[in-house]
Amino acid sequence: MIVENPLIIATFLLMILGIAGSLIPSMPGPLVSMLGVGIYWWSTGFTEPGILGLVILFGTGLTALLFDSLSSYLGSRAGGASRNTAVAAGITGFLMFFVAGPLGVILGVAGLVLIREYLRTGDLRGSFRSSIYTMVSVMASSLVQGILTSLMLVVFLITLVI
Repeated sequence: MIVENPLIIATFLLMILGIAGSLIPSMPGPLVSMLGVGIYWWSTGFTEPGILGLVILFGTGLTALLFDSLSSYLGSRAGGASRNTAVAAGITGFLMFFVAGPLGVILGVAGLVLIREYLRTGDLRGSFRSSIYTMVSVMASSLVQGILTSLMLVVFLITLVI
């Protein structure tokens, strides 16, 4: 089967790269995995995986992307930050990736939440708590994305066997 369709190897490699990328904050790992699935689907003349498999695979990838997109916002809100700070954290998380990479995402978002909440409330302890919640949320999001993109690979391999 692999000899017949060398794009299976490319798909498999893209999905492995997607898993690795998912474990790094703000890296588009799920998109890379979805690209692999799309390439394979195209290479089979849009027949494999079937529609149900494709919906499951892309749905899982989109769920992983949703976790990435909302982690800064939800984490800062869970830590008690204001809605405006939470929105700013979400935007900052996206932008910091381009400026300072994955570590910059974590530190930039945490720093923003700490400073904004301290300026808003004057409560250093509460601001620090909000900042920590945000950092943990961003890192937990990467773990969830890693699990979901790994699940995508398992489901893909199962569809090859079935």
